[in-house]
Amino acid sequence: MMPPPKDRQRLRQLHAMLGSSNAGERENAWKKVVAWLRKHGKTWNDLPELLHDETAPSRTDPRDVDPSQPVGSNVTPLDLVRAFLQDYVEIDPHEYVATQGRPTHDQGAKSG
Repeated sequence: MMPPPKDRQRLRQLHAMLGSSNAGERENAWKKVVAWLRKHGKTWNDLPELLHDETAPSRTDPRDVDPSQPVGSNVTPLDLVRAFLQDYVEIDPHEYVATQGRPTHDQGAKSG
């Protein structure tokens, strides 16, 4: 049986304090989480379900797209490289052009 929402909210607060930079606060939170789990007959394996807050707004990745929709017929390999760089590499916008051209330039130099 799932504990009441108020009790689960308290568990979420305690769980957040496990990441405290203050060692005393961290240790105290650990003891309270262990006591909370014992009181409710739960284990550490139950934490993901217990910590889930169904009242929180849904978090979706804005990069997710509907896979049933086509991306587009005019996407080039450089478009893919640029999209990858924008998502995963932190550089200034004007540096994307130089970064995108570099692999193409190096490849041409090797085959020449």
